[in-house]
Amino acid sequence: MMGGRLRIWALIALLGLAGCTGSVAPPAATLTSTPRPDPTALPTPDGWTLASAPLTLETVPQLRELGRLTAPEPPSTVFAYALSLDNALLAGLNNEFVLVWDLFTGDQLFVAERRGANAILFGPDRQQIYTLSDSGELRVYDALRGSVVETLGAFDQYNGVWAYDPLGGWLALGSDDGAVQVWDMLERIPLTVLESIDVPVTALAFSPDGAALATSDRNGTLRFWDFQNGQQGVSADLLTTVSKIVYAPSGSVLAINSGDGVLVMDPATGNVVASLAEEPTDGLFEFLGQADLLVLGGESTDLSLWDPFTGALAAILPGTKGDRVSAAGSPQGEMLLASSRASTSLWNISRISAGTVLRGSIGLPSADVLRVVWTADGLQILIFEALGPVRVFGIP
Repeated sequence: MMGGRLRIWALIALLGLAGCTGSVAPPAATLTSTPRPDPTALPTPDGWTLASAPLTLETVPQLRELGRLTAPEPPSTVFAYALSLDNALLAGLNNEFVLVWDLFTGDQLFVAERRGANAILFGPDRQQIYTLSDSGELRVYDALRGSVVETLGAFDQYNGVWAYDPLGGWLALGSDDGAVQVWDMLERIPLTVLESIDVPVTALAFSPDGAALATSDRNGTLRFWDFQNGQQGVSADLLTTVSKIVYAPSGSVLAINSGDGVLVMDPATGNVVASLAEEPTDGLFEFLGQADLLVLGGESTDLSLWDPFTGALAAILPGTKGDRVSAAGSPQGEMLLASSRASTSLWNISRISAGTVLRGSIGLPSADVLRVVWTADGLQILIFEALGPVRVFGIP
């Protein structure tokens, strides 16, 4: 099955983004041992510059570094982050602190002790931030002042598996006894406990509209819940381990990382409609921004882009494999930013349906990169460095 799909390959040209709008199709790339010349590095900013326009194919040649977000000493990796729904605030966790920055001014709004938190979330109203620890302890912070509003003991059986719907403020917590607790974080109260068989929960995912919750257990059973009413809908028995599930932005399909490979399921029927890989991925496994395009890749394989509806391989991006691979898509679905520990590259994917992907020549940093993030308003690219700083790029 995989051999057939790999024949659906992309014409990948190592060309600049500015040359992508012509009507002549670019030639297929011929990979040689000759190294691609490094682009000119962008200048280091002095202070902070406000982003003035969204990043598009037309404006991206004007990309510049707007500033850097830093934390108090000692230097430490920002290993978890959250953006407010209006993309104005960035919250993060490093080894020592809970951190919040204003992305319009570059100001650090507050610093607080981390207290064992390993996940951080923004409330839908932007007024509150939630942190979650391994023990299931929830802390609620005032997002602007940094004070702890309330500490909640979430779930005695919590096993570290969680999912969050930022629009509705729903937080789902899994357990080793098969139960899933759902919290209404705006009201700061548990809404319901969804009971199933006594098998550990392995993955959770809210639908994009916040109406449904998908759960999987160690036996490979997927269940779809109307969680607000505590009712189970369709279910499916895959009879294999499931490590992660994620909805496509449209909500039409669900991608599953399983012992039988990467599968695509119709959540309305519970039927598997496509198989994208015969082995599970141990690297990147996520949809690209707001596009129904699944991104896979990791330390040993270049990034690959898949159409989950047809099961077709849309493109492979050469030179993108490596340690700590990440990817971020522009809100319009025209560009993809890829990174590994040692390199960062920008790609034009606006003509991917025609089998064409263009690599740009923007001089993004090749520092020790942890992850890249593209804000949903299209104004900023965030590059998280392993040593702690967050570098912010945009159009000045």
